[in-house]
Amino acid sequence: MYLDKFILPIEEESSLIEQQAERNGGEFGYIDNTYPCGIFSKKRFPEFSFSKITILYGGNGSGKSTLLNLIANKLELYKTNK
Repeated sequence: MYLDKFILPIEEESSLIEQQAERNGGEFGYIDNTYPCGIFSKKRFPEFSFSKITILYGGNGSGKSTLLNLIANKLELYKTNK
C-alpha cells in the first residue's frame, strides 16, 4: 500500500467536525474525543506529501508517532498481537 499525501483537518474543519459530533448526539450529545482535531493546529504542515522514502524527524513531543498513528487509523491498519 502506498500513500501519496495525507491531509490533517485545519482549524475551521476541526470546528465543523466538533459541531457535527454534537448534533449527532442529540440532546444527550457530548464530545468525548475529538481526535485528531486540534492536535496539529499550531503546526505549519496541514498536508504531508510522501515520496518513495519519507523521513519524519523532530524532537520529543513533536508529533511523529501521533501522525503515524493517525495515518494508520485512517488506512484502517491495526496491530495484531502474536
